[in-house]
Amino acid sequence: MKWLPALLLCAAASSWAADDMLRGRYYFGHEVESFRPCGSKKSYWVRGGDRTLQPLRQRAERLREMRGKPYQPIYVEVTGTIDTKSKRDGFARDYDGLVHLRKVARISNAIPEACGK
Repeated sequence: MKWLPALLLCAAASSWAADDMLRGRYYFGHEVESFRPCGSKKSYWVRGGDRTLQPLRQRAERLREMRGKPYQPIYVEVTGTIDTKSKRDGFARDYDGLVHLRKVARISNAIPEACGK
């Protein structure tokens, strides 16, 4: 049993190593929580912990209130993984896959020109 903690740490480290730095547009609103990577036409349903997602939700909600329009995109740089293999249910079925967000590195109301529209 002394090896169990070491084994768990190795398993956790290998899952973290699979995470990528993702850049793109995050959308939040009624029945919508999605991410579209810069330069891609694909959209992914967002999954993550409340501590990770709450700052994104709050920023998107403030932008919606300021502009008076729903589903305003915000630019994000996040650490996470894109998952196209897991089964999706509910609203997630309408997307190209899931994106599992682990950490937020940057949030901005302005979408960089290089990220497209």
